[in-house]
Amino acid sequence: MWFDYENDNILVNTASHRAKCEWIRKNPRMTSLLVNPDNAYHWVQIKHTVAKELREWEPGGDYVTNQLDRIWAKYTGSPPPYGLRDPKIDERRVLFVCRIDRIATFGKP
Repeated sequence: MWFDYENDNILVNTASHRAKCEWIRKNPRMTSLLVNPDNAYHWVQIKHTVAKELREWEPGGDYVTNQLDRIWAKYTGSPPPYGLRDPKIDERRVLFVCRIDRIATFGKP
């Protein structure tokens, strides 16, 4: 599962065949905890709710693919396209666009 942010939304991108995709559909209110790797006493907690689900195989799905390619490059430093698609299956991606409900933070960076 890959996540990023855009404007005031958290973007969660995952493969449609994975169990976590169905879990998110059943549990649209989520909490993400981000811990500073250099200081375990500094963290950010984001509570967010799925506002919409975009599917790669539907009209407008190129946005899902492009977003995946962007975060692939951001997190790996490798050029697009996303390099972990399973060629044995017809892997399709889902993008959950989530609104931020609450942010809490602790500690100094």
